[in-house]
Amino acid sequence: MSQFGHEATFDTSANVVNNHRCADAERLRPLMRDWSDAVTTTEAVTLYGAAWSVYVRIVRLALEEKHVKYDLVEVDVFSKTGVPEDHFTRHPFSRVPAFEHGSFPLYDTNAIVRYIDDAFLGCKLQLTEPKARAKVNQIVGIMDAYA
Repeated sequence: MSQFGHEATFDTSANVVNNHRCADAERLRPLMRDWSDAVTTTEAVTLYGAAWSVYVRIVRLALEEKHVKYDLVEVDVFSKTGVPEDHFTRHPFSRVPAFEHGSFPLYDTNAIVRYIDDAFLGCKLQLTEPKARAKVNQIVGIMDAYA
């Protein structure tokens, strides 16, 4: 379990965080988000990936900013046993993150974050002026590819 835990589900009586037993449940309690103001959606939002992955963290930050309740399903693409076979159906290149909103699947961090920004209410995560938005996307692309 990541030191940050997962905010979506927390059962203090069973010391379970995101359906995983957590020896540090009491320590993680202050890190858990209050979901009382979460955006209501009739379709489940599921994020697949390792909590420690920087790309998964980017998607989680977008979901948090939009106040969208989600479930994180841990997928370790670097495990000794290899990529879980069912993950290939979610991501053809066996990477993380993968994302589902109801029956709509999506992979690639940038595509997922842009979808979250467009699909859910809340503050806009991207600039709306085309040239400024393009420059930001250029910088993000450069940092992702070369940094």
